[in-house]
Amino acid sequence: MKKVDIEDAKISFDHGNYEVALDEASVTKTCVKFSSLIDDLFERCAELDTRAQTMMEQNPLPILVFDSNFSILATNEAYVEMSGIPREKLLSMNAREFRILSQKGEGLKDVIKLKKRSYGEISLELPTGLHILEQYGIPIMDAHGGLSNIFVVYNDITELRNRMLAMEDLQKRSEAIVEENPYPILVVAPTMEIENSNKAFLELSGHTAKEVKKLSLKDFKYLKSSGGRLEDTLKNKKRTEGMATIEFPSGVRIVKWHYLPLLDHDGTVVNLVVVYNDVTEEMQNLDSIKELQQRSNAIVEENPYPIVLVDP
Repeated sequence: MKKVDIEDAKISFDHGNYEVALDEASVTKTCVKFSSLIDDLFERCAELDTRAQTMMEQNPLPILVFDSNFSILATNEAYVEMSGIPREKLLSMNAREFRILSQKGEGLKDVIKLKKRSYGEISLELPTGLHILEQYGIPIMDAHGGLSNIFVVYNDITELRNRMLAMEDLQKRSEAIVEENPYPILVVAPTMEIENSNKAFLELSGHTAKEVKKLSLKDFKYLKSSGGRLEDTLKNKKRTEGMATIEFPSGVRIVKWHYLPLLDHDGTVVNLVVVYNDVTEEMQNLDSIKELQQRSNAIVEENPYPIVLVDP
């Protein structure tokens, strides 16, 4: 370890270099007794500095340390790996050289101005691509209360944000499929409360969108029903179907229905999609045909004259 006089020791300390020891020959006899204490303090500072450097270097989160002019003083392997910028180049850069595409919340200027921790979000273009980062700026103060450095920790949320955007796109697509579907559709909770409906259902039922959101499937007036049950769909987590005659504000409608369970990642039914097919006219036509058939049979059966029906 290098031996230095008291003045050089002070300079080394101010520059964060603790790998020195006090040369006893350079101090007065009065101060000699304090030299071992000073050496112990240097040694302790060196240990703390090594620990801090290790904690930063081995931290899985990307880190940069800036001075008050935003020049980069230190970085860690996580930032080098994330950015694709060599460490030597990073240590010669200034924060203003980064290409920031967008920024939300507080920035590093707020750390300097307010001397307190800041939080923000930035979109940053790096050699490895576009990154969306949470940015935590932490002020490092000196012994006199002045700002010495800015310690900045980043959390790369690019993948998370992209997944969220993909989910939003999927949600919008799903809503469009329901809304524009020509078949009447309801989205209901496992409790049978209606959460959403489409235009086709409003036309079928005669309800308004506002009315439907206050309804449950239990509120429908079923005149006749056959087929599976909603409870079966919830229990078996499989599609069920059937037919029902329901009295709506628009009138009595005969519908074929399909309960489609929507499951979450745990396999729990979170919603049911109810798809209706209005077969009122079709069933009425069948009833008319049956009635005509019965009438024809009665005419033949009750006629006093012998009648034989033959195929053409």
